Amino acid sequence: MAQALSLYGAGRLGQTLAKLWQQHACFEIEQLLTRSCDSAQQACDFIGIDQSRGQADIKQLKAAKVWLLACPDSELENAVENLAQESLVQAGTIVFHCSGAISSEVLAPLKQLGAVCASIHPVHSFAEPALSLQQFSGSHCACEGDSQALDQLIPAFQVIGGQTFSIEPQHKLLYHAGSVMACNYMVGLLQASLDTYQLAGIESEQALKMLAPLLQGTLDNVLKQGPAQALTGPIARGDAKLVAQQLSQLKQASPQLGQVYQVLGQQCLALSQQTGLSSQAQQQLTKALDL
Repeated sequence: MAQALSLYGAGRLGQTLAKLWQQHACFEIEQLLTRSCDSAQQACDFIGIDQSRGQADIKQLKAAKVWLLACPDSELENAVENLAQESLVQAGTIVFHCSGAISSEVLAPLKQLGAVCASIHPVHSFAEPALSLQQFSGSHCACEGDSQALDQLIPAFQVIGGQTFSIEPQHKLLYHAGSVMACNYMVGLLQASLDTYQLAGIESEQALKMLAPLLQGTLDNVLKQGPAQALTGPIARGDAKLVAQQLSQLKQASPQLGQVYQVLGQQCLALSQQTGLSSQAQQQLTKALDL
């Protein structure tokens, strides 16, 4: 029989995980709390549970054996305080959250009440729950916290396809920053690329069509060969003149885009040192990127 789990917050991550656990008979979603009755009903409908299990008033909840705090990071401390004040956590209760940047130490007040606490962060973009249901399997999940909690939670993530690994609590900010740069900042970088194309008179729709095979090929090369071997273009070739010309024109057209080009160019220059680029070429590129 599936163990009962309650959700404090049921946004895109919470809905996705709850639905997957329901489908795999891992956890039975006992109750969930959201900000409004409408959002509670929508979450219940998506997960596939009776709408009576969704609440917008914490006073309507009862103590649970397992709590997933699926609220935004900024609300975690408040969620912990609310669970404690409403006596919704008892000795032996498992409480965990899925923040990438915040450790399980934020749950310390609940440990004083006898709870066992953990944090498991899936390296996955929960932009669209319906799509995440199909794509979650294979996602890596960073785990830390009390062994008593992890002993039950790790198998729950593994059964839905999570690839679990351990992370030290004090390293979570750096770990999450790496994920942010690879995922969120990539989106910002692509927008910078589209803005630059637009300066050249190429509309976004056409630019996206052009970029699709280039992006896919680049990603494949990075994953297969590593970043250094996948690096191509003027910096990899040591073409300092072209880099200086592009940076100068871009700064004139858009100082912000010029700054993006400059900073990422310096990152690529550091990477090119692994590929045998001559010291003379490196010096010339350093000068070109200092414009």
